[in-house]
Amino acid sequence: MKIWGLGLSKTGIVSLKSYLKTKDINIVKYPSKNEMFLGDNDGAIDLPVIVHYKELDLAFPNSKFILTERNLDDWYTSISRWFLNRVVPDEPRFAGNRHWRTAVFGNPNPNPVNIDYIDVYENHIKDVENYFSDRPDDLLRIKICEGDTPQKLCEFLGIDYKKEEVYPHLHKSIAGNYDREELL
Repeated sequence: MKIWGLGLSKTGIVSLKSYLKTKDINIVKYPSKNEMFLGDNDGAIDLPVIVHYKELDLAFPNSKFILTERNLDDWYTSISRWFLNRVVPDEPRFAGNRHWRTAVFGNPNPNPVNIDYIDVYENHIKDVENYFSDRPDDLLRIKICEGDTPQKLCEFLGIDYKKEEVYPHLHKSIAGNYDREELL
């Protein structure tokens, strides 16, 4: 069984990966195409998976898919800050990163000026919901950033869970309140 994370960046995907590592489950972050389709791992997360999840589903029957979600306002603030500080240069060595960002966000350097993050988020959720509408047992929707515990995840994957276990809180955004207009 492979495990594929379908959450967009800044929805708790790194915390998910880190927690699964405590269960000896090797999830690759930002995998190459070879790591996804040929790699010796238990699955992967991040933009390349989002682009290829339907192909991965066909290539790896009985896979489990995890859609991490987050409060839309909090996600907007976090993703906006994230991309404003992470411009990918137009150089050959960054071609992969530019490709995946463009495939998911429509721009290699997405920011609130050149992309509507809300549309990207909502369209992604709808696409995943539609794809798994006739197979709800293959998809788990969790909100790590809103306090979901690992119990739901462990039950979904059929692995042991102890009541005191929590997700690690990694890549935490700096606190602050500003809305879309302030970022534009």
